[in-house]
Amino acid sequence: MAAGTALDRFQEARAAAVVRASLRPDQPSDTTKAGLPGLAACHHLSDALDGGLRELAAGLRGVAVVALGGYGRREQCRHSDVDVMLLVSGPAGEATQQVLYPLWDAGLKVGHSVRTVAESAVAAAQNVETLTALLDARLVAGDGELFAAFEREQRRFAGKQREALRGEIAAQHHALVRRERWQRQDPNVKTGRGGLRQLQALHWLAAAEALAEGERPPPPAAPLADAREVLLATRNALHALAERPNDVYRPDLAPEVAAWLAEDRESWGRRLFTAMRDIDAAVAAAFPEEQSRRRWWQLKRGHSPAAAPPAPSAQPEAASDLDRLLAVLRAPPASLDPLPPSDWLARLLPEWEVLRARPHIAPFHEHGAITRRVSGPSRRDCGSALGASAL
Repeated sequence: MAAGTALDRFQEARAAAVVRASLRPDQPSDTTKAGLPGLAACHHLSDALDGGLRELAAGLRGVAVVALGGYGRREQCRHSDVDVMLLVSGPAGEATQQVLYPLWDAGLKVGHSVRTVAESAVAAAQNVETLTALLDARLVAGDGELFAAFEREQRRFAGKQREALRGEIAAQHHALVRRERWQRQDPNVKTGRGGLRQLQALHWLAAAEALAEGERPPPPAAPLADAREVLLATRNALHALAERPNDVYRPDLAPEVAAWLAEDRESWGRRLFTAMRDIDAAVAAAFPEEQSRRRWWQLKRGHSPAAAPPAPSAQPEAASDLDRLLAVLRAPPASLDPLPPSDWLARLLPEWEVLRARPHIAPFHEHGAITRRVSGPSRRDCGSALGASAL
């Protein structure tokens, strides 16, 4: 079959008009089609690409066509790279020309590799990005026995590399927090704090643990699954509006994204910001900030750094609501949400929920409506502010 014919269904599935027409709210949800903007649409794109690759790979021997990364998870977005590995038992021969060349000719951005099973294990040990991509490997077409041999090797390198993977992901998270201390008005839904990459980091850790034990990776828990849906829907809308791989949710694009998703602008913005806060909180819980190391001169002279204020959760039961608020404001921010929901906050500031995760109406602001950095507030400062808010 001609290469163009094999990939036609995938190219049609990527067309903005096709997906947008199926997003009308009066149509029933059908997860077998691109009727939902998030995960179901990604599944539809992934399945269409699977069909094209199976037709391209027809007749090949000793080769397995393997989806990696987001494509391996069936999270192929409209303008995501197509990550494919040709798993071979010997020379690739005509497999490269038969499978990869048509993808390039179709104008797709392809992340490709040609490896044996042994070479896959070596690559996983050398590069963390390769390791995480291989954790999501999925057979699309070709030699099932060869892929089964890869899965056995995958279990071995997942078990061997999981501790190193945890350390690398923790370091990347802490570096991201230092770069992006507060939630931005223009978040990158893929690589920003609370974005899809951080959600995937939690998945990779769970996948490495599960694969090492010979089990399948577990699905995300309900709050994170909901957050994934919101972020994937937003990313598909951004791709459709730009017709290129744009992942930045700029304030000037917010009305268009909401219209494309048939949603209210403010409501969708709050859903997106809340989803990113949920992801960030989960990652922060998995990788708590390390205790500050004493400087060399403190170690030499036997000095100890000043004790940090007790965490809000460590406050005595008799502490007042105002004392708990002060403890939160004085402590380094633990997550993107400056004041996470709590009983004491609801009693002290019931109006806070109205503004939580609300996008700022002025597009030139860098952060959201209630994201402010508070440095060392006093009890009098907070009391005055609370009194003024009650007027």
